[in-house]
Amino acid sequence: MYVRLFDTGMILFLCVGTPTNIRRRRHYPPDIKKVIYAMSLERSAPGMMKEGVTKSVAADTGIPVRVVQRVWRDGQTGGGILAFENNKKKFCGRKKNHLTQMP
Repeated sequence: MYVRLFDTGMILFLCVGTPTNIRRRRHYPPDIKKVIYAMSLERSAPGMMKEGVTKSVAADTGIPVRVVQRVWRDGQTGGGILAFENNKKKFCGRKKNHLTQMP
């Protein structure tokens, strides 16, 4: 982050470190998302979220309400609890080159 200082017609740049009060996004792994989805699923009616469920799940887990709502929506559109599985198993990274031996 740079701050402009004006002094007698000259522009000076002062480099300031990253502020300490910036909120960073948290990463919630798939197993935590499964727990959140299961908690909200057992407290809701089939296919419909009851009033106050997201607030209670957020209060119990210490996770923001918007995250609980997003996990619920992802679980509903993705096919239930299996929506939080890792889809990159065995299909990510560099392809293996099999070297053949020359005779």
